[in-house]
Amino acid sequence: MAVEWTTHTIVLTYLRGVSIGSLTQAEIESFIEQAEGYYKGRLKIPSTFTFNAAKKQHLILRHLVNLDVALTMIGSVLQSFNTLAEAGKAADILIDKYKQVYGDLIKDHILLDAIQEA
Repeated sequence: MAVEWTTHTIVLTYLRGVSIGSLTQAEIESFIEQAEGYYKGRLKIPSTFTFNAAKKQHLILRHLVNLDVALTMIGSVLQSFNTLAEAGKAADILIDKYKQVYGDLIKDHILLDAIQEA
């Protein structure tokens, strides 16, 4: 499987100012592949789906995966934070946005249908 909806570079923009420790590009891309695979299954996205960054509906998927992977990365590099409180604040900001984006996507059947039919 290959990264389809986002890149490690885009994910890193969600973590500006946060040290990612020793995480490699390959490890970050593995997190991305896992997240994309999860959402393909969870949202019942057909195998014929092709990501298109020009479509707003598709950018929502990218945003969701970016938030998911950024949270995974924070959990993977806790030692890079000065305190656990700092890590918690960074995670809280991301998780609030994640809940909003995922919640909106699940509730919006028209949007979800458009993604599934794309």
